[in-house]
Amino acid sequence: MANGACISDEEFGYLILGVEDSSHKIVGTNFNYRNCKVGNQDFELWLRNLISPKINFEIFEIVEKNKSIVIFQIPSAKGEPVSFKDKSFIRINSQKTNLKNYPDYLRKIYNSLEDWSAKTLADASISDLDDEALKIARIKFKGRCKNGLNGQKGVAT
Repeated sequence: MANGACISDEEFGYLILGVEDSSHKIVGTNFNYRNCKVGNQDFELWLRNLISPKINFEIFEIVEKNKSIVIFQIPSAKGEPVSFKDKSFIRINSQKTNLKNYPDYLRKIYNSLEDWSAKTLADASISDLDDEALKIARIKFKGRCKNGLNGQKGVAT
């Protein structure tokens, strides 16, 4: 779900138990993640331990029309695919398949991190920058540009 959310440019993916896929009819579920065990481990801990990198998914339980619905809210993969038991998957229509078979999707996930350093802030000015950081930047700029830019003398002050 995390990989699919990233590929679809969505912030989250959702796994919903208790709602029929085709009709969206509420049918309810008997699944109770709080009481579910895998071996000796609680289900949620077991699941979190097998997902890498660690993602902060959330589980919600609601009752609608006297029927239980469990919703997993799964954040989008960022910068690397999310794997379960060291394998990355993607859903193509209703089929789960190995993400490695889809290099374009892999590339999109690896390139999904936002480059905060390339952002501009409309209301920012040089006065918003730290004075000491500016001094260091000017010194380093002068050191790199001793011959100036395009053969001209450096202009940093």
